[in-house]
Amino acid sequence: MEEYSITCVKFSPNSKYLAVGCQSGALKLYEVKIKNSKEGEPNSLKLALSQSFETVKSAVLGISFSSCSTYFAVSYMAEQI
Repeated sequence: MEEYSITCVKFSPNSKYLAVGCQSGALKLYEVKIKNSKEGEPNSLKLALSQSFETVKSAVLGISFSSCSTYFAVSYMAEQI
């Protein structure tokens, strides 16, 4: 099992995706699937890795989705500006 430090998480506006930013600069995009349970029981949540991106070798600090949930932007810590 891969271990990494999570620095930020963000659900898409349509709640179909969860983006996870890591200390290493990696960004993981998960597809969220909710299974409705019987009356009185909690729903179950399943995450399926959709895509994995390697950004710069610096911590991901923020993630923002477009209002249509099609695009996202990532901010990270830069050593120099």
